Amino acid sequence: MEDSLGAYIDHLELMFFFSGYALPFIIIFFARKVWSPVTTRRLLSFLPLGYALAGTLYLGLQLKNLYPDFSQIPDHFQYSFLKIFSLLSILFWLPAFRKRPLLSLLHGLVFFSLMIRNIYRELSIPSDGNDFLKNDIKIFSASIILNLATLTILIIISLLVARFKRQLRSTHTPKTNI
Repeated sequence: MEDSLGAYIDHLELMFFFSGYALPFIIIFFARKVWSPVTTRRLLSFLPLGYALAGTLYLGLQLKNLYPDFSQIPDHFQYSFLKIFSLLSILFWLPAFRKRPLLSLLHGLVFFSLMIRNIYRELSIPSDGNDFLKNDIKIFSASIILNLATLTILIIISLLVARFKRQLRSTHTPKTNI
C-alpha cells in the first residue's frame, strides 16, 4: 500500500473487519476435542456466515464512504487488491462456499498475515515509540470482538427462527380425538 493517511486508514479497516477471524475459528476448530461433536460442527457451520456478515458490514462501510458520489467506485478500488479480495468474503453467504469453512479461514489468514507483518516490522525497526504496535493490537482485539459478535448474532437469530418454527408447528398441528 502507499504511504499515505488514506492508505493507512484503508489498511486499518481491512484489519478491523477480517484479521480477527482466524483466532475464534482456530479455537472452535481445536475445541472439538473438548466439546461435543454436534456443538462444534454447528459452530463451524456458523463461522463462514459470521465472516460473510463481517464482509457485508465492510461493504456497507465502503459504500457509506462513497455515498454522495458512487461514480468514484472504480477509482476507489482501482489500486487496492486487498479491498477487492476482502469483498470476496461476501461469497460465504452462498451455500457452496459456506459448506467449506476452511476456505473462510484461508481467506481470513491473508489479513491475519498483514497484522503479523506489521507487528514484525514494528519490532524489527528501532523506533522511539511503539504507537503503531499498540494500535495494531487494539485493532486486532476489536476485530476478534467483531467476529465473535457476528457469530453470536447469527446463532441468536438461528435459535429464534428455530423457536418460531416450533411454535408455528405446534399451533398448526391438528388435534385428533381418538
